[in-house]
Amino acid sequence: PPRPSPPTLDQADVSMELSCSKGSYVRSWVVELGRRLGVGACLSQLRRLRSEPYSVDQALNLKDIEDSLIKGEWIKGFVSMSEALAHWKAIHVVGRDETLLRHGQISSQLKSQLIRIFRPQEDLGVRIISSSSELMALVGLELGRGFVVRRVFRY
Repeated sequence: PPRPSPPTLDQADVSMELSCSKGSYVRSWVVELGRRLGVGACLSQLRRLRSEPYSVDQALNLKDIEDSLIKGEWIKGFVSMSEALAHWKAIHVVGRDETLLRHGQISSQLKSQLIRIFRPQEDLGVRIISSSSELMALVGLELGRGFVVRRVFRY
């Protein structure tokens, strides 16, 4: 049987919204959709509207940020590093644990605490809070490696 003719240019653009979890390969999904429809497809624009717990409605305008910086004002709406990941569990460290973490190392005492609170099927990582109450590091679990320091923050 004859194949339908491909869409004309005025029919080629499709706009859609997709709600998906992190790790979804949206570009690959679009290519597969085009393949199954027999017309081919590519993504021309992708805009993330939500990344839990934040939405685009909370985004700041670059002009407003620039104006605040020029005036020397604190930028309303900015969130501290620790607040940005408030949904992650946290462990407070002091002394030797703090020193080791600054060098990307995890003490056996901290590892014991991580084992007690971390749930591999639920948690992405754990926030490590310094003695000065600032986000110091992010620790995660990697298959075959155990707990690893993903990021260390210096202020």
